[in-house]
Amino acid sequence: MNSTSHFISFLPIVMGGGAGILYGYSFILQHKGIAFGISAQNNWKHSVAFFFMRVGILFFIGRYLLQTPLIPSILGSIGFFSMFWLIILQVKAKSHEQV
Repeated sequence: MNSTSHFISFLPIVMGGGAGILYGYSFILQHKGIAFGISAQNNWKHSVAFFFMRVGILFFIGRYLLQTPLIPSILGSIGFFSMFWLIILQVKAKSHEQV
């Protein structure tokens, strides 16, 4: 195996983790926007934009992982969910630390 095949074997994990980070931050950014007092009309637009961003992330990462072999797709899914929850828990811990 050369270095290119090593990278390709880790690509689903990297893409799953990266998508999990984006997905987690989309929730954090939407919550911060609401917390900073966005008007009702902008709040609706803000929520719809984040909804479509999340659907797009799930669609593209799901489509990519379904086209990969079984084991890398499982590892990519684990990477997605673990990075998503790490982002959420990191922000929750920081908010409790500041109180």
